[in-house]
Amino acid sequence: MDAPGFSDVQRTEMSNIMAQAMKIFNQTQAARRIFQPEDVGYFSHGPQANDENVYYNIFSFTDRLRFKANSIDADVIRQNINACLLGTAKDWYDNKLDRLSRSGLRHAPNGIIKWCKLLEERFHDSSRSLLPTPIEPRPQLFDLNEFIRTLNVSNENPFPQSFTLPLFNNDICHPTT
Repeated sequence: MDAPGFSDVQRTEMSNIMAQAMKIFNQTQAARRIFQPEDVGYFSHGPQANDENVYYNIFSFTDRLRFKANSIDADVIRQNINACLLGTAKDWYDNKLDRLSRSGLRHAPNGIIKWCKLLEERFHDSSRSLLPTPIEPRPQLFDLNEFIRTLNVSNENPFPQSFTLPLFNNDICHPTT
């Protein structure tokens, strides 16, 4: 009479399934051990400190994420980016994003792209305010004809003094008001 429970075939099949599951689990755990938030860096949307591993410009941070996603398993980074957020950025992730959005970011196949886009949209204003304001060129300094003439002269003569000296003596560099 057969003993109650699983047959030998069923036990073998279950053993194989468990072995595959353990292999996948161990690979995932090994990959998670590889990821350290310090390897990517941190993004802080707030007061600046002298920490070389903290990014205050969101575009620098997302560029770093994209770069690291090519060298480390992108899935592991995607699932752990929230560990790289500090200050109000961490508060935004924890309290402003709903559970579905957080889950979507962590599990979407193209999650790195979505993370970067969402972070850039949310924090772009603060990053731009940290950059120097571009200086608008004054109209008298930008004369296209003079620029073209200078390029033509520079192509004819390899010595910079011969074609730059006339510019300094000209009204282009000394505009009259």
